[in-house]
Amino acid sequence: MAVTHRFGPGKLLPMLLATALLALLLAIAGHWRTTIKPPTSVIVSGVLLVGAAVGSVLFNDQVPLSNLVLLASHFALFWVGWWLSTEVIARRLLLAGLTVCTLMVAIYAVVQFYRWDPLPPDPKFPDRILSVFQNPNHFGNFMAVGLSMALASLMKAVTRTTTLFWQLVCALIYAGLLMSGSRGAWVAAFVGFAIVVTGHMVLYRRRSIPLRPAMLCCTAVLLAVVTVLVSRRPVLTRPSGSVTVAQRVLSTTKIVGPPEKRDATMNHRYFIWRTAGRMIAAAPMLGHGYGNFAYTFATFRDDPTTAARLARLKWSQRHDPTAYAHNELLHTWVEIGLLGLLGFLGLNLAAVARVWSRLRSHAEGLHYWGVIAALGAILVHGMVSYPLRLPLNGSIFWILLGIIIGFSQSRGAAQEN
Repeated sequence: MAVTHRFGPGKLLPMLLATALLALLLAIAGHWRTTIKPPTSVIVSGVLLVGAAVGSVLFNDQVPLSNLVLLASHFALFWVGWWLSTEVIARRLLLAGLTVCTLMVAIYAVVQFYRWDPLPPDPKFPDRILSVFQNPNHFGNFMAVGLSMALASLMKAVTRTTTLFWQLVCALIYAGLLMSGSRGAWVAAFVGFAIVVTGHMVLYRRRSIPLRPAMLCCTAVLLAVVTVLVSRRPVLTRPSGSVTVAQRVLSTTKIVGPPEKRDATMNHRYFIWRTAGRMIAAAPMLGHGYGNFAYTFATFRDDPTTAARLARLKWSQRHDPTAYAHNELLHTWVEIGLLGLLGFLGLNLAAVARVWSRLRSHAEGLHYWGVIAALGAILVHGMVSYPLRLPLNGSIFWILLGIIIGFSQSRGAAQEN
């Protein structure tokens, strides 16, 4: 399917005015506080990302200029994180508030799990535990992020009281994670757990913290008990019957293979990914316009070349208004082209490079490792879902990314840890 790009001259004047205003604000902020300047790699990646997004809007007539407001909010949140990297008290309050919110969401999930919730279930997912979210994958991703940071706080706890408190917090959040039934969130949480454990072992080898094997064993036993308790009830229902946590875990073997052996959810994802690949081939450099995935996907989905694959999906999946690619890299490439994808990858690789450089030269604390783990969990889940497109989960990502890059550059970071 050929795609014709046309320049929209009516968008040029407001874009130039917005650019001039942004340049003025950055100049004022840079004069007011010189620490606002990020590393060159971050600036280059940001310019690539913004430039590609602006170009995708200017050269696609059907894409409104207002779509760029969302991108502006992402960078605003990134700057908030950058500011928080130099403000110890504000950063601690933010991370503590995030943990408290995660705990409250997990407690409400337990209430729903045991059918104590007086409110009716969501009609779209009547058999799933959603807590305060609209989708179990959104809920699972939030739990994976919170669990990574709670585990870091647990391993940093010193007294018995604080250790017991954080063990209970981790157990409740872990229970919420299991109740979500989201396989992608489970894998993301495992990655976050591995990063926190790696940080604990690195600090132990540097003699910064004790190993505390008794605490680790007790925590493992507690999480095993939670697993057994949650496994006694189904986490979702299929036409073939109820599905427990253990059965859901075993269903990961149906992720790959021929269509007749994969489960319905994965067949739908593969269909979306194949269609996204065709969308990329039609406009590899400029993309189809920032925030325009849903409109473009509907056009390609209804193309006669996809009729055979579309017919193999369930009725609800064939008529699903697919708004996201269920893969952050594919989604970015579809909307803003190859340059935008390189800009997004550059931001994340810049964060990885800053983190690696900092960890080699400083003995950072476990909370630093916890933030890294939370970011890793979001990105891993983003390979099969769309956490960056969600208001809450996406905001957490951009703020934490700003904190990580800014903190890794801060001279006073080592003193605090």
